[in-house]
Amino acid sequence: MNSIIGQTLLWLGFLSGALATVFATGDYARLGVTVANSETQDPQEKPRVFFNDVKEDSNAYKSGIRPNDTLVSFNETPIEAAAVFSKLLGGFESASPAKIVIQREGKESTIDVPVKSQWATINWFWYLASAAIGIVGIVLIRKNKQVVVGQDAKTEADLQQLKTSLSNLVAKTTTLSQEIKDYKPRQIVHYIEDELHDDLRDFADGRDSITVEFGLPVFAEVMTEFAAGERAINRAWSASADGYVEEAATCIERALKLLQMAQKRLSV
Repeated sequence: MNSIIGQTLLWLGFLSGALATVFATGDYARLGVTVANSETQDPQEKPRVFFNDVKEDSNAYKSGIRPNDTLVSFNETPIEAAAVFSKLLGGFESASPAKIVIQREGKESTIDVPVKSQWATINWFWYLASAAIGIVGIVLIRKNKQVVVGQDAKTEADLQQLKTSLSNLVAKTTTLSQEIKDYKPRQIVHYIEDELHDDLRDFADGRDSITVEFGLPVFAEVMTEFAAGERAINRAWSASADGYVEEAATCIERALKLLQMAQKRLSV
């Protein structure tokens, strides 16, 4: 019972902490805007990226950006898709304002917009509360560990399956990383669904064996790298489903590095 409660609290802590970070580092938190891709029925007409919401008390609004303005470039990088803008904004960390070129009524203008630091936007009360929930979960799991001595054989089998799943993921992600630029978007989607999802699920199902065999510190390290790698794979799936092969390739490359790091931590 303590194990179930502890796992629940631990994952609630991880989840709420992750959500606190995601909400704090998104476009709306850092710049006060959301952007979207326009829809066009004319294949000859190039879709545009536009601001579909601008918070009135945001730096973007105060600097002159308004809803329905076309987003032309961000810090001299042309913006051809909303996902590209989110990626650039996510990696922007500078004391200087960002240079954003917009188009309104056929006229372009350059606007300097201060961007909030990622750390400045985090709700620390929520973040620390999430950490407290996770710590309570860890304490309960540690207590429960004392009563699982008789499960050594099962743990060893689960751990071997875990390592096999992770090895499969690294090998298959390596193959995808090497060949992805030759794939069409739909092929990438099918590869992720057919080759990676089962091993991702099997690894997640067997994760408890890490705690029993190696303890909570190793569990936290491995699962941090694995969870980040899984998120990168899911983002690659979304990008390829939307037709963005280059973004999918970048995500798969990042996922491979994270999964390799998880594998390295598991083998130490």
